[in-house]
Amino acid sequence: MTNNAANHDRLKEVAREKWGGVLGFPTHWLLLSDGGRLALSVEKFEPEFIVGTHPVYGICRVPRAQVYLLRTQPPDESPAMKALGDWKLVSAPEPVIPGTEGASDPSTGQEAKAFKLPMLGGGEEFELSKHTGKVVVLDFWATWCGPCIKSLPGLMEALGSLPSDKVLLLGVNQGEPAEQVKRFIETRNWNLKVALDTSQSVGRLYGVSGIPHTVVVGPNGKIALVKTGFSPENEKEIVEAVKKLMR
Repeated sequence: MTNNAANHDRLKEVAREKWGGVLGFPTHWLLLSDGGRLALSVEKFEPEFIVGTHPVYGICRVPRAQVYLLRTQPPDESPAMKALGDWKLVSAPEPVIPGTEGASDPSTGQEAKAFKLPMLGGGEEFELSKHTGKVVVLDFWATWCGPCIKSLPGLMEALGSLPSDKVLLLGVNQGEPAEQVKRFIETRNWNLKVALDTSQSVGRLYGVSGIPHTVVVGPNGKIALVKTGFSPENEKEIVEAVKKLMR
């Protein structure tokens, strides 16, 4: 059926006669530019909006500019959804208060656990063992994490002024599709190397229970500092620790 006003009226009339005004749920799956997904019984395609009904949200008017793909069949599970497939419900750990956890973290002083991850944009994988001799700052983050978005620009600015042959800042994205991360980085013009921890296996390896979670690995391959959460004090302590390790 051609997408025009006359056919929309015909479609509504058919729906009213045969199904009581409802086509059934869902008729379309909307994949949004922010990574979200929404299943709707679509009623009309307006010039600026897609209008439909959701059994929980009711009538929805979704801006077309926010929809990057429209499907009439269910989409495949996203990498983030697959990553959660084998998760089990467990009691949450005690909350970490920013600024108090670094020195007492049990991994401090231990060898940083080896891992490989694909890099955003393709190319070679990131392999931690290949960067022995540098200070490597691993920042575990996600695009939906407000504190991450606050903390990363400051780290990028502070660490970016240090010699690149001695210091490396790596954003380890947690469980998000490459396309979503790429759009996010480009929109903000961030100059950040990003590794994709799609299954969050490296996050679990490093005991990540909240983000941002920053791990400073010294040139000797041992963990020198761990910080969880965002605060100006955390950022200052991370930068100071990096500079000290460079001496």
